[in-house]
Amino acid sequence: MANLELARDDPATLLWTQLEGTRAGMLGLVGGDDHLQPMTHHGERATATLWFLTRRDTELFASLSAAHSAQFVIASPEQDFYASMRGELSEKRDERVLDTMWNRVSASFYDGGKTDPQLAMLALRLKEAAIWASTGSTLVFAWEIAKANLSDGP
Repeated sequence: MANLELARDDPATLLWTQLEGTRAGMLGLVGGDDHLQPMTHHGERATATLWFLTRRDTELFASLSAAHSAQFVIASPEQDFYASMRGELSEKRDERVLDTMWNRVSASFYDGGKTDPQLAMLALRLKEAAIWASTGSTLVFAWEIAKANLSDGP
């Protein structure tokens, strides 16, 4: 359940906590013709960077020229937290981060392993984010809606 107090008092901490607990989101270039596409991310709070692995033969990679404004959107598994983040997306290779991200799933996309020529790393340097948090309880949500619709007027 999203922590509503943390959403009010420290939204950045809530965002990074939710990013850690969410496997994937939707990534796309701002102003591009392509749709957002599902991507698994690795977050680095210290540098405000989200990292992605992709293939060089994807539409996203082909559309990326130098640094480009991009958007990444997540929804928590409990559907009580949503975030839309924007920043500069660029290709950047970082072996330390690659070692952290590499697993059996990522290996299945690259025949040559970490040195596969089709493997590209993308870094999204976050500049801004908007979050939406609500209670995970249907009963509490219904009560909040009812309270919001109460009025003293006619």
